[in-house]
Amino acid sequence: MKILHAYPHDDALLTRYVGELSSATEGMVDIKTATCAKDVSELCREWQPNIVHVHGAMTCQLPKHIRKVVTPHGADVSVKAYVIIARSPMEKQRLQKAGHQRIEIVRNPIITRTTTIQAMARQMMDIYQRVNDSNVRELMDEPTLSMLAILMKTGITGDKRWITQPLPSQEEVNWRQLCIYAQLEGTAPILQRGVAALGISPPLIDASSIKTYLPDNYLSMSPLQTDEIAVMVNTINNELSENCLPLCRITQIHQALMRPTLDEEKLLSLLDKDKTLLLSRLLWVASQETLLDEGFMPLPPINDRKTKQIHLLLKKHLQI
Repeated sequence: MKILHAYPHDDALLTRYVGELSSATEGMVDIKTATCAKDVSELCREWQPNIVHVHGAMTCQLPKHIRKVVTPHGADVSVKAYVIIARSPMEKQRLQKAGHQRIEIVRNPIITRTTTIQAMARQMMDIYQRVNDSNVRELMDEPTLSMLAILMKTGITGDKRWITQPLPSQEEVNWRQLCIYAQLEGTAPILQRGVAALGISPPLIDASSIKTYLPDNYLSMSPLQTDEIAVMVNTINNELSENCLPLCRITQIHQALMRPTLDEEKLLSLLDKDKTLLLSRLLWVASQETLLDEGFMPLPPINDRKTKQIHLLLKKHLQI
């Protein structure tokens, strides 16, 4: 993990704080520092840090994909951040009253004897890891995304012979991200079945105990208690109106479409025009996310502007 500390060059106390924190976390993360907005921009472009930790009243513009942690050190906070770090419960209350969310308390050992530099470093590392474990879909590279789709299909079908795509190298896949994502999207059992069916032995991780930051409206996801596709489509339609689409909805539709007892004519008779269009769009999303084959589609898939919006909602389901 790469952490860039940004702080004003003329603040001696912050210079000492960042120095102590950097020394205490050396070897656990890669660290660089910047004391002006220009250096921050250059390092973000050239070094590509995972997190920029902004200290005090430092003003800098960051690329959207880089996650920001802010420790105000008593200053006012006027920027959005993944998490804000207060030095005390009193400062946390002040930040909450100002409308900020996701506030953690990490005491400053330079100004209080109630903590140590080592304790500060451990707390900060936990926060960095939690930030890096949040909305992991956004961080997945191509091998990890490819493995995700393959595992979803293999877990649904229970047979690796359905897979025609080349299998990514296990060493290139970020298994921690995969396990966290499957846990939060309600597809962990499918992921585990997919691994077993493929006959691979990756470093699977118990993601149920991993802490992440989640959207305010996030609800724990699980498959619907039905195998009726028309009911699933109606539920998805309602969830889409609230800008929500978890991956488990797509996997469940894929599973239902593979039932040998499925009556496609009856299914289509239960859907009005709008729901039929929605199903066609969901079929295209399933072709991308779970590699659903056209032979199991009761309708031609549609990939239009509305489909892209639906797919984007799925991708951003865990976005802060």
